Amino acid sequence: KILLGLGFITSFTRYLEVLANAYFVFQLSQDPLLVGINAGLRLLPLFLFGWVIGIISDRLDKRLMVILSLMIFFLVSFSLFFLIYFEMIEIWHLMIGSLFSGIGWAFELPTRRSLIVDFLNSENVSLGVGIDASTQNFTRILGPLMAGILLVLLPSLPYLMTSISHLLGIFLSLLILKKQYSKFIRKLEKSSVFDDIKYLLKGKAFRLVLGISVIMNIWAFPYQSMVPVVAETVLKINPFLLGLLVAIEGTGAFLGSIFVATFVRRNLQSMVFTLGSSLFLICIFIFAISDIYLLSVVIVFLGGLGISCFSTLQSVIILDRTPSHLRGSAMGSLTTMIGTQPIGALHIGWVCSIFTPSLGLRISSSEGLILLILFVFINSGVLFNKNK
Repeated sequence: KILLGLGFITSFTRYLEVLANAYFVFQLSQDPLLVGINAGLRLLPLFLFGWVIGIISDRLDKRLMVILSLMIFFLVSFSLFFLIYFEMIEIWHLMIGSLFSGIGWAFELPTRRSLIVDFLNSENVSLGVGIDASTQNFTRILGPLMAGILLVLLPSLPYLMTSISHLLGIFLSLLILKKQYSKFIRKLEKSSVFDDIKYLLKGKAFRLVLGISVIMNIWAFPYQSMVPVVAETVLKINPFLLGLLVAIEGTGAFLGSIFVATFVRRNLQSMVFTLGSSLFLICIFIFAISDIYLLSVVIVFLGGLGISCFSTLQSVIILDRTPSHLRGSAMGSLTTMIGTQPIGALHIGWVCSIFTPSLGLRISSSEGLILLILFVFINSGVLFNKNK
């Protein structure tokens, strides 16, 4: 329960700050490229350090790594609150904040979810990870919606709320230290790090998830940093309606994740994971065409359903098929794939600065969909094979 609560806090603050950061960077620069770069900096540490931290987490106390991540989050949020409140904020402050938030995320992502699985019986792994994913998808509603409300009231309020939330998270994380120590520490395996990675890569489903994760993080998820740009230049809406728009996507993701975690059988997980990823890319393309707010709301809701299939099953497929002593390494590898998103952020920022934000999103989503189809065609044998 504590770990699920920590997941709620870290995910809520992340989605709140991502939208607030994008809003401030665009207001200060009016440059879509800088918005993309700022979003990329938050993901860069995942790419650089994710696999290393995952390997270390299999050999050290995961509890301390979770606590360290929350301390980093708090220092970043409070610093940005201070700078914005006293009107000292500059673009480079926001970018440095995004970079350090990414460092905290690189510690939190591979460790907290693998800790959850450590507490579960093998038959409950899918349900437990699914509940965690559903909780985090709910924050896709709450975080952006709260960001829109707070930005209208007072620009510094989003970071005050995240600072308080992280303090609560630090307190909750300290409660984990009361748990039995042996629950968290695995024996140091004799096999080398390279042997572990080689073993993981033998799994076809593992390779499928990593490959699609790269495609989605380069050509799909960076679109979120451009939503504030499209909202202001195309849809012409205020921060509250912007927050509501992003929250609608979260609503679709939340409702979809509940369905996926409850009803999708193990032998269909790879197929649903792939179809959901395709749906999300298609919705990005249609969203980029729309100049009608209500139509955009419907499209992002459907996109949220696609996100739910991707985000819920991404960890389930890996953790459910990985030996317990390698789960940190497996999640570290996944974290590295998520960390490729800065490439996509640079790509989408560059394309949108050359053309228009709407055309740039259409180009990026089309590229991603084509690559996804080709990759799935090559790995089509995994989709219906529950044993792989």
